[in-house]
Amino acid sequence: MSGFAAPPAAEPPLREQLSDLMERRSALEEEVSGIVAELQSPGPGGAPAAGLDAPLVDREGFPRADIDVYRVTHQRQRLAFIRTDHKEITGQVRAQAATLWKAPRPDLSLLDPPPLDREVAARAARGRRRRWR
Repeated sequence: MSGFAAPPAAEPPLREQLSDLMERRSALEEEVSGIVAELQSPGPGGAPAAGLDAPLVDREGFPRADIDVYRVTHQRQRLAFIRTDHKEITGQVRAQAATLWKAPRPDLSLLDPPPLDREVAARAARGRRRRWR
């Protein structure tokens, strides 16, 4: 054993990390819209929708017969988990975006054309002028 530690794995660039976070966030948003659509759609035979926070029991305290209580409970729980994950990922996206905007940018002044000398610039300016008579 040589006693040397392996070099740390290179982190992906900030843009890739931000892109991955945005993809994960949009996937969560799609899942949320599917769950909300399912919970707010009417039940079989025109039964009222289970909703996002409507009670799962009737007035007498028995489980509602017009909905799948297990499925609704599972979907509501999944929705709560997704909302928590979405909030966390959104915070990471904000932090990554702030880091990306603070990162030094490449010097683009090398791409600018060299300045013209004054004589060439004066001739060019005279050629562009029109005299109105």
